[in-house]
Amino acid sequence: MTNIALVVLDTLRKDSFDDHFEWLPGATYENAWSTSHATVPSHATLFTGLYASETGVYGTGEVFDFPGDSLAELLTDSGMRSRGFSCNPFISETFKFSRGFESMKRNWSSRRLDDDIFDWGGFESARKFEGVLRFPEAVYRVLRSDTKTLLSLKHGLLRKLYFDNSRFVAGDKGAQEVLRYVQRTPFTDDEFFYVNLMEAHGPYKCPEDYQTVTETNEGSSFADVLGFETKRPENTRLAYEDCVRYLSDVYEDIFSELQADFDYVITIADHGEQLGEDDNWGHNFGVHPTLTNVPFSVWAADGSHRGLDTGATVGHVDVFSTILGRAGIDQPPNRRGVDLFQTTPTSPRLTEYHGISQPEKIERIQAAGHDSEVIDKYDSWLRGLAHPDGYYAYETVYDAESEFRVTNTSERSDQVKQRLEQEHETLDIRSPESDVEYSESLRDELEHLGYL
Repeated sequence: MTNIALVVLDTLRKDSFDDHFEWLPGATYENAWSTSHATVPSHATLFTGLYASETGVYGTGEVFDFPGDSLAELLTDSGMRSRGFSCNPFISETFKFSRGFESMKRNWSSRRLDDDIFDWGGFESARKFEGVLRFPEAVYRVLRSDTKTLLSLKHGLLRKLYFDNSRFVAGDKGAQEVLRYVQRTPFTDDEFFYVNLMEAHGPYKCPEDYQTVTETNEGSSFADVLGFETKRPENTRLAYEDCVRYLSDVYEDIFSELQADFDYVITIADHGEQLGEDDNWGHNFGVHPTLTNVPFSVWAADGSHRGLDTGATVGHVDVFSTILGRAGIDQPPNRRGVDLFQTTPTSPRLTEYHGISQPEKIERIQAAGHDSEVIDKYDSWLRGLAHPDGYYAYETVYDAESEFRVTNTSERSDQVKQRLEQEHETLDIRSPESDVEYSESLRDELEHLGYL
């Protein structure tokens, strides 16, 4: 009987993890790599053991429509109970990331995107100039609609508080809901539990007790990777660290609860965050190491994590294999990665940037007066390679000039670049096929989080 938890600390930088998560027990890898800069492709890898370009879930393909079995499907089919709690709107039923799970709970701000809840975003967008008079009509429409009346009214009130009340905005992003869920859920034997926590994700606001700076909403949106001047950059960095300190404290409580019920707890970030490196902010662009070198910790109740080689070069592809191995399930053919409890990886781990994911971003580039050269910069594919010898090689575009960078190696750049190209040529690329038409509420939520 084996219980396994996978906890994704969304948008957590490796250096910030090192500074604030000393309390986390288990084996922590120093050379762990995300496959991407963004949530959707990174989770495509976590849930399949393949690189995102092989799944077709990247770029404009934000729907998890991979034709093979997913991690949750394999675990559920084997008899395990698979449940999840996601505070990220992308990792949801809307984008089909809930497939294979018995349930995928969401925090209140994501639940308001459900079809059976009144579309407050769409209503307010259509009547944004009517002032307070629009709210009585909204209540009337809720009562006359087919949506869940009490739940819709509750979300309308929470929405008002969330966007208009500074104390509420500066509060928790869902971690407290996850903590209460874990405390109240009677986990049984043979459970898989997935969690996504958004406390480190922009906008960088956290409970007041943790705030050391104010006016720090800059730095998390796509506009900030376009070369716009970021106001108070040091405040932005401090605000991010405030959020990470809060994440560390609340996750310590969650982790303590998980230890009581789970045999294995894997803690990882889906990607990192740029805080001014190369004049970029957020995680909308590129494969810079601050985006791709991620925290990765494994804890086992029996202490077997002590045998893991934490100096090895590992990645998201290994999470899939390791979880299947702990559950005693054979890995499907042609998946990448290894069970880290059985094998130390010896091959490189790859990273990818697949261009601009939403058309709205191109519209914003054009609206800002930038030409096609800038669009080409952000809409190009970029690649990286983390080598077992300890170096990271990656492509980037800085000041509209293409660059190839290598860290921690004396090898000639042309030799390393050839190796990167050869490794990426082994990928069996699948083109994106599905997309989602954003509702006004979904668009509102994604824009608030800096995705648009």
